[in-house]
Amino acid sequence: MKPFVKKLCFSSEGKGRITVPDGRYLVDYESFHDVANKKWIIGLDIPLQGEEVLELHYGKRLRLSGSFSKRLAGIRNNKKLANAFSKFLISLSELLQIHNDQSLEFKNKPVISNEELTYKFGSQYQLKIQGQRNKGSHFGRMNFLLLNSKMAKPETSIELFVSSCTQ
Repeated sequence: MKPFVKKLCFSSEGKGRITVPDGRYLVDYESFHDVANKKWIIGLDIPLQGEEVLELHYGKRLRLSGSFSKRLAGIRNNKKLANAFSKFLISLSELLQIHNDQSLEFKNKPVISNEELTYKFGSQYQLKIQGQRNKGSHFGRMNFLLLNSKMAKPETSIELFVSSCTQ
């Protein structure tokens, strides 16, 4: 379990693909895992639109902020998807905490293999985190997928192609 988590690189830069209900974005990104302040910050350079920021604060209270968070409005309009996305964020925040402190254990008991971690949210949704292109100390590609069993493609996804890992 822990080797998979340790190979996820939350302080990195590269290229990415983000899919939300309102659109798909190809981006250059730079991310930083601020362990002391319990937040993950990702700067997204979206062609022809400029730079936007998404911050996930996972301390005592889970909070999503930054200019990119406004693009997630389509999620809030669908009650089931909004509930699953909330669980997606809770699971991601738990993963960030465990990434920082390997002595912690998962509360939601995901299924973990060498290159994949899966959380199930009821019968319809699941969060799948995949690590691909093993670079030794980290994965060269990380996929965060919110899957709906009733749809062929993920409803929301973050795919990061890591060119530089700085953790």
